[in-house]
Formats: sequence, C-alpha cells, structure tokens
Amino acid sequence: MAQKRETQKISKKKQKIKRKYKITTNQDLQTSRESLKMKILAKAQRTRRYEKRIKKYKQNQMFANNRKKFFRNLEWIKREELKYVDTECQRWEDITQDELQTALMKTSKWKSPGPDAVPNFWPKQLTALHQHLLNAYNQAIEHPESLPHWLTTAQTYLLPKCKDTENPKNYRPIACLSTSYKVLTSILTERSYTHITKNNILPEEQRGCIRNSYGCKDQLLLNKMITENCKKKKKNLSMSWIDYRKAYDSVPHSWILKALQMYRCNEKLIKFMETSMNNWKTTMKLRYNDGCITKDQIKIKRGILQGDSFSPLLFCLALVLLHLSWPHLDMVTRSQTQVPQLAICFIWMI
Repeated sequence: MAQKRETQKISKKKQKIKRKYKITTNQDLQTSRESLKMKILAKAQRTRRYEKRIKKYKQNQMFANNRKKFFRNLEWIKREELKYVDTECQRWEDITQDELQTALMKTSKWKSPGPDAVPNFWPKQLTALHQHLLNAYNQAIEHPESLPHWLTTAQTYLLPKCKDTENPKNYRPIACLSTSYKVLTSILTERSYTHITKNNILPEEQRGCIRNSYGCKDQLLLNKMITENCKKKKKNLSMSWIDYRKAYDSVPHSWILKALQMYRCNEKLIKFMETSMNNWKTTMKLRYNDGCITKDQIKIKRGILQGDSFSPLLFCLALVLLHLSWPHLDMVTRSQTQVPQLAICFIWMI
C-alpha cells in the first residue's frame, strides 16, 4: 500500500509538471528540458557574476584599509610562497671600498644632481672622503630611521614637449635624485641582482634588467620567429601586446616589500627600503622666461622613483608574482579533437 501511494504521488507530480510546461509529446519534453537547462545556466552565470562583483568589492575595501590582510588572503600568493621557502636568505656585510668605487665608476661626472647639489665629479675625485662616505652608508643601512630627509627627496623639473604649454599633459617630468642616494642604491642593486640571479628568481621570459642580453631586441626576434613559423606552416596564431600605462607609478610600495620578503632578500635591505619609501618626496619646478615656479614637497605614496638604478629591478620583481600565476610558455590549448590549436607565449618587457 505504501508503495502504491508513493507511485501515485510521483504520477501526480509528473502530471503537474506536464501541465505547467504544456508537455503533450516527447518533442515537447525535449524542448522543455533544453529550455530549462538554458535558464539554469543563465541563472548560474548571473550568480557567479554577482559573487565575483561582491568579492571584488570586498577585496578593494580590504586593499584600501588593510593591505597586510589582503596579501595574506590571496591563495596564489600562498602557493608561490612555498616555492621560495627553501631559498637561501641573502647574506649581508658592510659595504666595501671596492663596491663604492665600482658604483662611482658607473656614474656620469656632470649629470644633474638633486637636492644635495653635488655632481658625481666630486665624489669620484675626492677619494679621501670615500671612507667617510662608506661609514655613512653602512650607518644608513643599520639604522635607516636616521636617514636625513633631503637624501630621499627628489627635484622634478617639468620640460614642455611642445609649444602648447597650457595643457599639463604636454610636460615631461624629469626627476633628479641626490648623488649620494643614487650611489647607495647602485650598490644595493648590484647585491640584489647577484642574489636574484643566483637563485633564478627572474623568469626566463623577462629580459628587462637581464645583463648580457639585448632586451627588447631578443623579444622582437622571438616574435618574428614565431610569426614567420606560423605563416610558413599555416598554423593558427593569436598574439597580443600589453603596455602598462604609468607602470612605474602604479606599483604599491607594500607590493614591492612583499616581493622582497618572498624572495628572501635580507631584512636590513627590506627595512632600509621601507623607511626610504615612507620618506620619498619630490618638489616640482617649472622654469619659464620670467623665473621659476616651485611647488611644495609632494609625498610619493605609490610607484617607484625615476632616475634610480634600483627602480627597474624592483619593478621586475613586482611583476614576477603575476607572471608565475599565469600559464608557462609550453602551455597549449587543444580542441575536442585533441589537435594543438594555439600555442600561448607570455613575454615581459619594460
């Protein structure tokens, strides 16, 4: 009896569904089934978009209010952090006389100085001051909180690109940093580059900041080789070029520090960079026929400094995390017939 009642309930439900969707034939049944599938897919798509929008809003709020928590909650960062757990931490010793002389040799003698108003010619020639300069540099690394504010302050000159000088977009900013700061960051760049290359941190596709390479020429030749090969063998190819608008100005300081920590850079270097970034400022100057307009100091809360030899390397390090979360060069998408259709190649350039 119980089984009979259950069968009757199921039969009533079937009849109710048939009346609701006006099903009289098998063809009507197939049509209704496909229609319901499409409605379910559309509803699921709207739900995913809604959840994605809510997640994006929450992440933006968290990034603005608590960046440390934001980075801790990123799943792919946790995955990438595990790759560098066993990486040897960067060793640190006092800056030596040889490092200072090497950094000074790379500088141009009469390049425009910053707030210190000291051209590179004088540190090069006054060798008796090198030991005092070394002591000051080592003191700055050990106790970055003692850095004078003028050391991390730049002077930015606005040069007109054309005759239309009323539009602010027609000016090119040229930042001049203190000679002492540029020499110090040149030494830090050399040490950091040694640590990065020793541990193979920069991806193979990145040609920016790579020594003994042709940089963009290598990438252009690679693109030319790929396109010619596809034309010759009549393969399908999709290619895109990505240009970062205001790339240097858009990198958050917290992201740079996160990258330095993940790649096992020395704590002294990270502390020095953190203190320096907090003190980065610049003054804007515009010269014209009747004089010069000077604006008050502007605090640099995001981005990296122009004219600093350490900036390109910091920018490349900030991009490594994004690159590692993407597919690698050997990724191939396949159709349902399992025939290779499109090889995807990611290339970084700065």
